[in-house]
Amino acid sequence: HAEVSAVRLSRVEVLTERLVRHGLTRPAADEPGYLALFRRLQPVSPQANSYPGSAPRLMYRTTAGLGDEAVADELSLYAAAYRRSMTRFDARQEAVIRALAYAGPLSPWQLCAETSLAHRSLMAAVHRLERAFVVCEDQTDDAWDRPLYLVEREFPDL
Repeated sequence: HAEVSAVRLSRVEVLTERLVRHGLTRPAADEPGYLALFRRLQPVSPQANSYPGSAPRLMYRTTAGLGDEAVADELSLYAAAYRRSMTRFDARQEAVIRALAYAGPLSPWQLCAETSLAHRSLMAAVHRLERAFVVCEDQTDDAWDRPLYLVEREFPDL
């Protein structure tokens, strides 16, 4: 019988090897390099309370849905993987969909006025609709009060 010896690796050695295997030890030097890195690590969440339009920090990974940022040409892949389907909508969700269908795109404050819903209950409905890929936020606008859209209108091929 051949003797088997245990290999001991420190936590730092394991973490270092993970970084190397994921290609994270060499910083992106240009835009194509950054896009390649972003594509490998997507979806990523923007940093909480950051200015809209700021580059995401690649420190946390989430699977929440459209709140995360992904490369547009791979959105259908993420919709298939992360969509939390809904079989029916409650009254608040129906009010949001109706308002966006007839008057949208609308900011959250405009949606409050259009639906007569309180901001907190409105945003609970919006967040659930985002996870179902029914509603999305305009990620290209750099304003704090970004408009909401119906996904089927923005991405008809999704």
